[in-house]
This record gives sequence, C-alpha cells and structure tokens, in this order.
Amino acid sequence: MPSIKLKHVLAREIKERDLSINQIAKSCGMPKSTLHDWLSGRTPNSKNLHFLYDLAEFFELSLGSLLFNTEGREETAEIISSTVFSDGGETYRIKIEKVSKK
Repeated sequence: MPSIKLKHVLAREIKERDLSINQIAKSCGMPKSTLHDWLSGRTPNSKNLHFLYDLAEFFELSLGSLLFNTEGREETAEIISSTVFSDGGETYRIKIEKVSKK
C-alpha cells in the first residue's frame, strides 16, 4: 500500500503555482489550520477529509495524485504562471500554460 504523500504534493503545488495558504483556503472554503496541519505532515482525518476533494479540484489533480503522488497531472501543459484573486465576493483563478514546445 502506498504511503500518503499529501505534505510533499501540497508543498510542490504551492511552490510551482506561487500560491499562499490563505489563497488556497479561501478558494477551497477550508480552514487555513487544516492546510497547515497537512503541510506539517498530519494526515487527513474524519473531520477534514471532505476538503480533499475541493483541494484536488483546485489543483486539477486526481485524489490519487494529491494523496499518494501516484498519477501525473490530469493536464500535461506546463503552468507558466497562476494567480488567484477576489473581486466583489467572487474568487477567480487565472493560469497561463505552455501547451506546446517550439
């Protein structure tokens, strides 16, 4: 059985996408403390397990990839830049992807 690699996958995605914990928590509707716990190596429990789905959707990863790093990203495009912002109570994400090589 593969070991849970959520801590490493989260750290990688946050770094690659240049995101803050505040941005992710707000976009996913989850407590910042839950993200902090997972980044420190705690595993999901019955009280916060439901946030994994929203987090996987946010990062466009399968649950298997988010938890175990067993699958590649669903998209193969290279993310050049990604940002999340709020306007008028709505939250938006903008990504710039490199979809082909020269």
